[in-house]
Amino acid sequence: MTNAEANSQLLHYEPIDFLGSIQFPPSARYFPSKLATSRPTIGVFVNETAANILSKVDAFALSGVQLHGNETIELIEQLPKELLIIKAFSISKKEDLLQTTTFEGKVDYFLFDTATALHGGSGQQFDWSILQHYQGSTPFFLSGGIGPEDVRKIQAFSHPHFAGIDINSCFENEPGQKNAQAVIHFIQQLNA
Repeated sequence: MTNAEANSQLLHYEPIDFLGSIQFPPSARYFPSKLATSRPTIGVFVNETAANILSKVDAFALSGVQLHGNETIELIEQLPKELLIIKAFSISKKEDLLQTTTFEGKVDYFLFDTATALHGGSGQQFDWSILQHYQGSTPFFLSGGIGPEDVRKIQAFSHPHFAGIDINSCFENEPGQKNAQAVIHFIQQLNA
C-alpha cells in the first residue's frame, strides 16, 4: 500500500496475518516508510544486500522479509534467525520447484508466484496443479493473480504444506492503492 491512510481499516483487520511493504524502488508499490499497523509487516525485497535489508527492518519495524529476487543462501545466513523469512520462486513448470531444495530448512516459508519478466505484480496465475509435484517440507504461500473470483478455487486447493495466500494486484484500484472493501469481502467469503 502506498496510501496507508486510505486503507487504514486494512492495517488493523484481524483476519490478515501479514501486511506487505514493498521495499523495491522500481516498483509502483514502493513504500519507504513504516506502516502504522498492529499486524506483522513483511518487507518485500528484490536482490538487496543484507545490510540494506537489515537497515530497513530496523527503520520500518518489519517483522519479516520476503525475498523476491535471486537471493542466495549466503545472504539468508546473514539475516537474524528470529526474522521471519519468505523466499519467493517463479513457477511455470514442475522443474521450477527444484530450485527450492537449496533453501529447505533455511527459511520459514516459500512463496510460489507466476513466472514473469518482472518481480511479481503481473496479475496472472500459474497452473496450481504444478504444486502437487512439490515434495519439500517448507510450508508455502500461493501467489500470483489471485482475485476476488478465486474463492472456490482456493477452497478446493489442497496440499499438506499449503499455508495461505498472498494477494496483491487484483485487489487494487491502481498500483499501491488497495480496494479495502474488496479485500475484506474476499476474506469473509474465503473464511465462510
